[in-house]
Amino acid sequence: MKIAILHLSDIHLDSNRGVLDLEVVADSIATSIAGVSNLFIVISGDITFSGHKQEFNLVTKSIQSLNSRLVSIKSELMIKYI
Repeated sequence: MKIAILHLSDIHLDSNRGVLDLEVVADSIATSIAGVSNLFIVISGDITFSGHKQEFNLVTKSIQSLNSRLVSIKSELMIKYI
């Protein structure tokens, strides 16, 4: 079993920037995860700019977008968020 870790830090989402385009991140690691069965995604640091509920909703949408793109690249990939 081959695993990989993707670490996203201090993404500071705010309502002015909208949803973070994490699909670009997924596309950039596509070749790196070709032989990977388990991907651990670590999100650390400040994930929002000011902690408002709208910003956390944007974080959720951004992560869902990332997950969808990763699954479209490699459907059998097991993804765990930390």
